Order: sequence, then structure tokens, then C-alpha cells
Amino acid sequence: MPNGHLTYKRGEIWWIDLHPVVGHETDKKRPCLIMQNDIGNQNGATTIVAPLLPGTRTYSALLCYEVQHQSSRFRDSGLILYSIRAQSAVSICCECYTDC
Repeated sequence: MPNGHLTYKRGEIWWIDLHPVVGHETDKKRPCLIMQNDIGNQNGATTIVAPLLPGTRTYSALLCYEVQHQSSRFRDSGLILYSIRAQSAVSICCECYTDC
């Protein structure tokens, strides 16, 4: 975060509001994997994230990756790698272990 106070770390899953979007980009409030390193997370106004999809369905035209996560809530989820994006820190809602 820009104030130097690290609240989210690489490898964690957080709820992120993905609006605004253009065209067919992944939207809504979704769980996302934080992909950026912790130095960038601590000092930057944005972070790099990949949205999660429920289930492990695969599509031949899409780039997906099955998540190996300790939480059973996300064990059967897939990363939407074609939707990796830099996301503003203000759109990060809360860690996925809590309801928000």
C-alpha cells in the first residue's frame, strides 16, 4: 500500500472489486490471488492480481490454472490467467477468510 503499511501479501486470496471493466474483462467483486511481490505491495498504489473462478472446469480456448490452496473454500478453484491485471489498492476489500 502507498502508506508503507503492508496489509496483503503475495500468495494470499483477497476479495477485490474488479470494476470498472472494458469489453469482456472479468468483473464483479471476486476472490483474487495477489501475484505481486511484497515490496511492490508495500510501496505501490496498485498490485497485480489474478481472479479466481469456482470449480476446475477447463476450456480449450482459455488459460486457466488450478489453485492448490490450504483453504477448502478455494481448493476447487481456477485462476483466470488471461485476466491478470494491475488493480488499485483502494479496490481491495478484505481477505477471503472473512466476509465483507
